[in-house]
Amino acid sequence: MRGKLLPGLFVAVLFIPALIYIAIAGGIYYLLLVELGIGIGVYEFYTILEDRGLKPFKSIGVIAALVLGWSSFYASYIFTFLTLTCLFFFVSISELCRKNPDRAIYHISVTVFGAFYVGWLMSHLVLLRQIPALVYHQDIMSELRNLKLCYLFP
Repeated sequence: MRGKLLPGLFVAVLFIPALIYIAIAGGIYYLLLVELGIGIGVYEFYTILEDRGLKPFKSIGVIAALVLGWSSFYASYIFTFLTLTCLFFFVSISELCRKNPDRAIYHISVTVFGAFYVGWLMSHLVLLRQIPALVYHQDIMSELRNLKLCYLFP
């Protein structure tokens, strides 16, 4: 018991301050941390489904989930919808090309659901982290409008 506790304690002491620092600092390092969580989460989700007998498209689903995280970092809502549309398209085409089309709707739905469930929900961590910057930006814009500079800053 003691032999397993010491390495876990060492990892916790080393990595918890680093994770807190990354969360406070934000930026691209926070995005990479969230992307790591998205990638691991989607991969685990698809592995559990494979153990239950389903055959999700792991590579397409993981890529789509990671792209959802990136699109939330750049606040590109059109790119988010484009990603989900392309996910449906590529998964459906891939299912048509599969040799054994048994339970095709199950494979398509679990692939799309995994990317959407894990990728979309965890990408909100990035959006929540950016709220203070957006509020600060709106405060500056309101002050500029109060100074009658609204023709320069719409």
